[in-house]
Amino acid sequence: MEQHPNSIVIDYDFADEKHDEDHPLVEQTIAEEQARRVNKKVNSPEARHEFEEHLKMFELALPDVIEKAIIACEKRGFNWRKFLVGCAMFCYKESTGEYEIIFKGNYTPRNEKRVGEDKTCAERRTYNEVLEDGELIVVGMVIASQGAHTGEPDMKESEVLWPCVQCQNFFKEKPGMVRDETKVVSVRFKMLSNDEEKGFKYTILEKQELPMSKLGSTVKK
Repeated sequence: MEQHPNSIVIDYDFADEKHDEDHPLVEQTIAEEQARRVNKKVNSPEARHEFEEHLKMFELALPDVIEKAIIACEKRGFNWRKFLVGCAMFCYKESTGEYEIIFKGNYTPRNEKRVGEDKTCAERRTYNEVLEDGELIVVGMVIASQGAHTGEPDMKESEVLWPCVQCQNFFKEKPGMVRDETKVVSVRFKMLSNDEEKGFKYTILEKQELPMSKLGSTVKK
């Protein structure tokens, strides 16, 4: 069978023929081998150079990505206590050679604590759509909010919002789609006009950025 140049073929051979692919040990071994091969691929000199070129495109597109994150916050977010957050992810699709911007807002309709897959942070909702596509690589992302702290106990005080611990861990579950070099930009903004007559206007109060590999510095030790 002809293989796509970017496909990953996993070979495994166990002495005990009673093992099957549904066995937890086999599943874990396959996942670990896949992660190893993906990491080897994305950390090659060629892949790093290519990703640097994608980051240049992200910088050029950043004003548009910021605006999409703010639109997601104001138009696509819903929170029972009016604390809105938007996220926009600038992605590259290898099969088409094109860039896409995926953007979503947070969604918390009731006063209740949500954890794990039940969390509906803007970052998780956006990344879920990226995962559904299956081919997108997240080059950069923007988080936008008019507030500076969600009240997450694990997060350090900051002038801007950063992805919570659970979202940071969620990004690591699919090797290669979000990379250490993926740039995370967070902006705190003030809305000046949000209606059709006056137009959509805002001002940026604070802007900070970190590579994905440094997001751990936003978490309390």
